[in-house]
Amino acid sequence: MINLIPFKCLSVAVWFPSVADPNVAGRVDFLVPDTREKHLKESNPDPPASAKKAIIDLGATTTQLSSWSKPWALPRLDSTTGFHMGSADCKAHKDFWIEAKFAQSSDVYQVILKRRADNDKP
Repeated sequence: MINLIPFKCLSVAVWFPSVADPNVAGRVDFLVPDTREKHLKESNPDPPASAKKAIIDLGATTTQLSSWSKPWALPRLDSTTGFHMGSADCKAHKDFWIEAKFAQSSDVYQVILKRRADNDKP
């Protein structure tokens, strides 16, 4: 998990520079307040107790630079695969990005990243 200073947005992206690893793969989600409930504006940087995962719990949609194949375009944390940059983009050492689009503007508190599901062992 990567804690953030909360910021309000309609979408958020994670960027992976090609110098880090040309074969980018994993799973991702973003911790946001439950948009179905009313919240008081807090100056506290900690997420509210009722915070939800934007993709899994609240149905945020995702787009990404490319994918290896259709099964590798599923970035959800509970996916049996995850996201994986397309072969041509890997070979070209392109920077990879994945974006989540929210149903409505929301404060983002954390980015949650996991290894790809078929390689979950440390």
